[in-house]
Amino acid sequence: MTEKLNSRQKKVITRMLEAGPGGFTGGLTTRKYAGLTKTSRATAFREISDMLDKGVLYHLPGKGRNVHYELKINGESGDRF
Repeated sequence: MTEKLNSRQKKVITRMLEAGPGGFTGGLTTRKYAGLTKTSRATAFREISDMLDKGVLYHLPGKGRNVHYELKINGESGDRF
């Protein structure tokens, strides 16, 4: 991966990896991201969108407040990092 992630994005990825499969119940949400990184929901949304664009996360089915994200790991849903 050649694109850089900021320190908050790295923190969230590390936290998700430490939690392991299923450890991040329901996947990542904008609210969880904002809470972990102490940012606004708007910043959380922008940074999650950036990680989606970079192929670090993928979008789970759902809309509105039910939007959840998971890390792209080899062997799961499409291209991986």
